[in-house]
Amino acid sequence: MTEMNATMMENATAAMTETSNEVQTTQYEMTEQLAGKMHITLTEARAALEAAGWNMLTATHMLEQEEFLRKQALYAAAESCAGSDATTQDDTPAGKVTHTVAMDRSTVKKAAAKPKKNRQWFSNLCDHLRRMVAFGNRNRFTVFKGNDAILEMPVTALALLLLFSFGTCALLMAVGLFAGCRYTVTNVAEA
Repeated sequence: MTEMNATMMENATAAMTETSNEVQTTQYEMTEQLAGKMHITLTEARAALEAAGWNMLTATHMLEQEEFLRKQALYAAAESCAGSDATTQDDTPAGKVTHTVAMDRSTVKKAAAKPKKNRQWFSNLCDHLRRMVAFGNRNRFTVFKGNDAILEMPVTALALLLLFSFGTCALLMAVGLFAGCRYTVTNVAEA
């Protein structure tokens, strides 16, 4: 009888080991699948699956919610450009979030630096354009026939005419040269 009990124990142990191996294989496959789908490490995927009770849908939802909250925190940090240390549950509506998102200072600075750099570049471009228009408005383009001024306009207007109708302007200027016209650009402040 003891041999029979020993055999039964061995069979039960073998069955449990086989079931345990199948469960581990299934869990590993689920972990790999989740890691590949969510682009995270196997450790993060396993932790999410364990937290979700090995329910793939719940784990995916939890990870997507964490990713959404992380992006929301980065966006808020970039908007404020203040370099705050973290975004916590207090920043979100009550009852909507079950966990907090903590970010280190370097992540926030990186997120805030790019929009600030883009705004600075755009601001510099606008300043440069403003200075060019002001310079063009201070200077005058004048067409003379003999000693009489036939046409006088700001250089900015000439630049816009050349930009939008270069062929026509070039043709008129060439005809004007053959007709004895002179072209000058003068600074109003000097005149």
